[in-house]
Amino acid sequence: MRPSRHPRLGTSFEIRFVPSTDLVLVLGGAVYLWSGYGHTKVGKVRPFSHPSSIDLLQDGKQAVVKNTAGKLAIVNLPSLEVRHLPTLGATSEGCQALISPCGQFVVDGSWDGELVVRSLVTGVSEFREHHENAMMVWLSCDHTRDTFVYVRQPKAVGEQAPRPSEVIVRRWPFSSNEETMVRGPWGNVHAASPSPEATHLAVLHQLATGEVALDVVEAETSRILATSNFEYGGTNHSLAWSPDGRILATVQRGRAAFFESRSLSLLGAYEIEHPCWVEFSPNGEYVALGSWDKGTIKRVAEVLG
Repeated sequence: MRPSRHPRLGTSFEIRFVPSTDLVLVLGGAVYLWSGYGHTKVGKVRPFSHPSSIDLLQDGKQAVVKNTAGKLAIVNLPSLEVRHLPTLGATSEGCQALISPCGQFVVDGSWDGELVVRSLVTGVSEFREHHENAMMVWLSCDHTRDTFVYVRQPKAVGEQAPRPSEVIVRRWPFSSNEETMVRGPWGNVHAASPSPEATHLAVLHQLATGEVALDVVEAETSRILATSNFEYGGTNHSLAWSPDGRILATVQRGRAAFFESRSLSLLGAYEIEHPCWVEFSPNGEYVALGSWDKGTIKRVAEVLG
């Protein structure tokens, strides 16, 4: 089914396309399921208060939802049945929660510097690392989920200023692979995301001028290939690569911007109030635009035209 008009998704902190369907999951005050790429509301469920991130199994049959207290819930699709996942030791929101490539585990991190891998069935921790005086602030992965990228922010100790953010690449499984640091001239990194094949990274970081810079970096060498500076004005940090890796999108003040991924030349932009999310559909034909007011879904050709 193809959209004939622009969907009105309301408050939409995050939006996920359900693979091989026209279903869309929207995270607002609750979890909403839409069909027809956002034209028909199927139902909603509220696993807990203050949901903050959502991810899907690759078969599209389940979603994992995390809230600002670090709690996790599994939502079955399309029934929207909820199962709460025990999270012993969870103390804070931290970064996003993402599902492992095998679909058996959920990966997340906390403001207390913990990186945790839990069973998606029992919630039992299968892997846990702790970094003192640090926060896990961002987590992303490539299209196969074989490569994860996370941002760890050291905390200020005493009167000392905090050390620069750490951008880390790590292959799955974590128990068999060490961290690889990607080094750049970054003080405060807001987000980092690998390209679909994990050969490049997009790094969003704060400049001393108050502007935000978007860098495209070679993952293996840490060489910066292109940079674009802009005025940040969204209500969240969001990065999205198109499935073919040719387009890189982010949110800016009052719009979502779309760049050629190697040169960062601007391909197009779509104006939207209070933007907070951008996500490409698996087939690359559509793009979801999240907003604290009125999220929507557009054809990629429209926003580039």
